[in-house]
Amino acid sequence: MNDLLLTVPLAAGVVGARYIVAARRRRNRGGKHGQDMS
Repeated sequence: MNDLLLTVPLAAGVVGARYIVAARRRRNRGGKHGQDMS
């Protein structure tokens, strides 16, 4: 029963963390591999 209450915020946190990391990487030299050089 409590799994749902714990899973929803956890999943949202993971997605949010990935988004933040991706945004930071894009700002930092357009990524390590330099794929997004525009």
